[in-house]
Amino acid sequence: NGLVWSIGEAYVPKSDYAPYITPAPTPLPTPEITATPEPSPTPIPPTQTPIPPTETPVPPTNTPVPPTETPIPTNTQAPAKPPTVIIIPGITASWNTNALMQCQPGDNGGTWTYLPVVAKNLYAVSEQALIHAGYTVLHFPYDWRIPVSQNADKLAQFIADKVNNDNVYLLGHSMGGLIARSYGEKYHTNSTVKKILTVGAPFEGSVNAYYTWSGGEFLGDLVSKFYATLLLSRCTQFKLKTGADAIHTFIPSIADLLPTFPYLIDKQTGTLIPIPSMQAQSTLTKDSSYQNPYFSITTGSLLGSGQQTAKTITVTVPKKKTSIWDDGQPVRTNAIDYSVDGDGTVLVQSAQINGNTLSTQVHTHSELMTDPESVQTIVSFFQGNSRQNRTFSVESLQSTRPYEDVTPALLSFVGYPMKFIVFPPHGAPVADTNGMVELENPEDGNYRILIQPTDPRSTLSIGSIDSSGDISWKSHDFHTVFPRIMHFHLKK
Repeated sequence: NGLVWSIGEAYVPKSDYAPYITPAPTPLPTPEITATPEPSPTPIPPTQTPIPPTETPVPPTNTPVPPTETPIPTNTQAPAKPPTVIIIPGITASWNTNALMQCQPGDNGGTWTYLPVVAKNLYAVSEQALIHAGYTVLHFPYDWRIPVSQNADKLAQFIADKVNNDNVYLLGHSMGGLIARSYGEKYHTNSTVKKILTVGAPFEGSVNAYYTWSGGEFLGDLVSKFYATLLLSRCTQFKLKTGADAIHTFIPSIADLLPTFPYLIDKQTGTLIPIPSMQAQSTLTKDSSYQNPYFSITTGSLLGSGQQTAKTITVTVPKKKTSIWDDGQPVRTNAIDYSVDGDGTVLVQSAQINGNTLSTQVHTHSELMTDPESVQTIVSFFQGNSRQNRTFSVESLQSTRPYEDVTPALLSFVGYPMKFIVFPPHGAPVADTNGMVELENPEDGNYRILIQPTDPRSTLSIGSIDSSGDISWKSHDFHTVFPRIMHFHLKK
């Protein structure tokens, strides 16, 4: 109004700020420019001297002119497109807050992407190596809750919609390897896929899956267990009675990971329980003739060994009648017998296929995607014997931070349905990516979270993995659509 500046409820008199406002300078008058008259040109008299004609005759030329040859066009072809490599990640590496936090089976909207920090780091090394070697790289995050065969169909649609290339390679890690193989078995007769490499794929299942399917407990890598704990707690709270019920209803793909070889030992008899007599049986269908080459597809498998990997589980009849442990409850002490003939998650006998094993390396399930030796093997498999291969050196990728198999301390924020920003004790704020923020090696102190709910009922879950591997989650419910600020104090 020309008198005061207002900031919220604070009013500042003009007399307080007027002395600090520099007045605009007075414009100087523009001088008039007088045009200088140009002198009139002096006329030039015409030249009167005539030019005599040239009378020297030009002799005729007798040298014959050679005929002009028509050049033959060169058949120049455009350089071939580099092959496209599609990386298919393992279970729980893909995330969709909208679908997962609703505890509803099927497609619930939203977008499947990588976990913003942990999963991206796991697959970044191989991605950069392949790009450096001249390949185009795409990723196929997927709904890992649904059966493998359904994701193979979704992969086929992804290739048809997203890949404009007649030379496609598949790189499948863990469950992603099962999807790649299932795709090859279903679509090999009419496909642009030329090579399939599986890494640590549990073709004959993983013993850890019994705990998940029959008991609702996640074993294996810490990150999968971390996020599965959140999902199961949410689903059992609102939907079902036990974690096993939630697995059977919302994550039926776990049945595709059950072992096809005998692995349960009856404590009373000390013998292995035959698979046909068990309730928990693998639902994954496979072509027994799958090996290299599979029709027109070159196939290979990369395996890990030298790690303590579950081989058998000793079970007994549950003391109480329950809906879990249909085939026997693991004994309380020393239930699992381990073998070093595996990568810590998948046994070599489960991941290998006769005539298909490319290499067996002393690495963990995660290191198979990040270790320089493994990455070199991956790139070399796709390059084959081509003379046009680019020189590849793992040392050139040292700027890419490798994935740490032993997960560092992790702080995670999962909000649905909402947008939010996390303000750490120090450093820049971090906005959510698809409803999630991950912070590795978080510092102690007070964290502020600015929340903007998009529905009258929303939840923010905050979880942590400490340096000893302990997991904790706490959820906060909101019943408003107005912005909120909440505080979270982390003390390790």
